Amino acid sequence: MIYFDCFQGASADMLCASLLDCLAPGKLEEKLNLLRDTKITVNTEKTCSGGISGTKVSFEVEGSAPPADFEGIKKLIDESSLEKEISRKVIETYTEIFRAEAAVHGIAPEKVKLHELAAPRKIAEITAFHVMTAGREIFFSVPVLGCGTTGSAHGKIPLPSPATAEILKGIPVSFTDSEKEMVTPSAAALLKVSGKPVRPDMVISSIGYGIGKTSILRAFAGKRIISAESGITELEFNVDDMTPEDISFFTEKISSVAVDCWVTPVIMKKSRPGHMVTVLTEDEKLGVVQDMIFEHTSTSGIRLKRTGRAVLKRDIVNIDTPLGRCRIKKYTLPSGKVRVKPEYEDLKLLAEKNSISVALAREKVIMEYSDI
Repeated sequence: MIYFDCFQGASADMLCASLLDCLAPGKLEEKLNLLRDTKITVNTEKTCSGGISGTKVSFEVEGSAPPADFEGIKKLIDESSLEKEISRKVIETYTEIFRAEAAVHGIAPEKVKLHELAAPRKIAEITAFHVMTAGREIFFSVPVLGCGTTGSAHGKIPLPSPATAEILKGIPVSFTDSEKEMVTPSAAALLKVSGKPVRPDMVISSIGYGIGKTSILRAFAGKRIISAESGITELEFNVDDMTPEDISFFTEKISSVAVDCWVTPVIMKKSRPGHMVTVLTEDEKLGVVQDMIFEHTSTSGIRLKRTGRAVLKRDIVNIDTPLGRCRIKKYTLPSGKVRVKPEYEDLKLLAEKNSISVALAREKVIMEYSDI
């Protein structure tokens, strides 16, 4: 796993530099040159900033630049020989950038034309980040944003830049009085697409420092001790006067907001058969979950217990199969191996659509995924 401590700022090249400073990326140039019609050279320099030794990186790209619209960049990535998961992450990063630019300018994403972010050098930086972080869990500290104004292709714009601010919507941030661009749009998109804004408990194996023009970014590499998703509350209550249909309705309803829910048969006082209902929820949804329990069950009290949980890294990808489109859950094991599980609801629809069993639909979907 990697934890980025963006203590003085974050840009795509600084993220890459910090990774190069603490990892042995191996064959990075070779993998970057899987991009079509380009020759990419990675230049690293050991330097100091503020008395701290770190790495500065630059990417030299020979070859024509792709069109500055989303389809041009997507075509470049799709036609490369990059691993499918890396290609997906690069496209997802640019999807977020184009979405933010479209929102800022009040136009459709397909009409957006990027300036610097479509430059071959920038595409190389974003691709290099995903090459070096492939298969790793990513966490990052709360981004610190500057103030004031800066120059752009559109003239003077406020800081943080409108695109950065749009990308970071929904992510905790803090502000400083520093009148400089602390987080660039590309760094914001990389962190949002790849990581979680959480300080994890971890065993550190190596530390790297990425040196920028005026700032430093630190990366910690190591193993996670416990999942960063430790803000979990367990809610528990007993009922002996609800029908099975009513309980089923509640579990379906609560599943839309809770992390998990299960029902256990119990014998209550006076030897009455009943049910113990247990719900897990993230802290920010605790109030909503409590209200739903009181609204949709007969209980008059809930037992609350703070807890933690260790979880595998999980990604959900959509794939097209001869049966139809299906979501796949990908779990990354501590060894780096991947376990896949097709989404049951999608399998059920595919089985009905193709008049086959769910088991056969699952087998065909997994086989199709392994061939991608």
